[in-house]
Amino acid sequence: MTPHDPIIDVDKLPPQQARELLELLHVRLAKEPAQPRSLAWTPKLVGRFWDGQDQTQSLAQGFAALGGEAFVSSVSHLISRQDRILDFGAGDGQLVEILCRRGYQAAAFEPSAQRTATLTKKLAGLDGFLGVLGPDSGQTFDVVLLTEVIEHVLEPELDGFLSGLGAMLKPGGLLIVTAPNSEDLERSRVYCPVCDASFHRWQHVRSLDRDSLPALLSKYGFDEVATHCLEFGENLFPSQEAEAGNGEGKTEPPSHLRMIRENRPVTIGNEANLLYIGRKTHGLSTAGRARLRCGEVGILCTRILRKLRSMWRFPGH
Repeated sequence: MTPHDPIIDVDKLPPQQARELLELLHVRLAKEPAQPRSLAWTPKLVGRFWDGQDQTQSLAQGFAALGGEAFVSSVSHLISRQDRILDFGAGDGQLVEILCRRGYQAAAFEPSAQRTATLTKKLAGLDGFLGVLGPDSGQTFDVVLLTEVIEHVLEPELDGFLSGLGAMLKPGGLLIVTAPNSEDLERSRVYCPVCDASFHRWQHVRSLDRDSLPALLSKYGFDEVATHCLEFGENLFPSQEAEAGNGEGKTEPPSHLRMIRENRPVTIGNEANLLYIGRKTHGLSTAGRARLRCGEVGILCTRILRKLRSMWRFPGH
């Protein structure tokens, strides 16, 4: 391009003309040697990326599809049938579907208008489904789930994102987060021969670990209850039916699951995922915080006593 060449504002071209221009550029680019450049993500590009992914089969390999059942088993001690649960960044809605099928009340948060329509159509009529919410819903929840989302949030948006997350959670409510554990972002980069850009295949922009995730969330009013390093594999978590069985058909929870339910940090499996549990203390009085701590200690003591009774056959009611 010379100083006298006209500057074309692609945004002002009709869609068909813009596509034809891009095709010409692709033909020219294909003759040049590959020179990958790192893609600079913007909110518009992120939205387009996920809208496009929604039209492929790639989400069938997503977190909820592969580990959703195991995830719900791992946090079932924290949620009740009376809780209003929000799945923040609900994707294809599979986790909401699992929760509702298990008898919980759950809503989906999704900022993309295209995906909101898809979710609403997919989940409509499901018992316990509380609807698809956008950024201006104004609703608050007892539990907010943030599964495999925080690693996607662009740095300039992170502060507003986490502040907004807290605003959707009631004081004393639980924030439950999953994220890849100590991910090597460079190993998951892919290359596009059309635009000569390289980027993380799942649009991850940060790597977190057992220390950095709680430290980050503590800045936004969340007190860590426990952080686990684990694998959401079916072999590590018994099915809902097995745990609910009677007699010979009932499965005793494995030791790591008992530790998780006592909020004792565990490291299990391939440790590919972090499971963070935090409580929103911002907005709670000192007395309210003390009541929460006493309640958590009381729950732990009750579980220990039940275990002792089952082991040593203490007389009980």
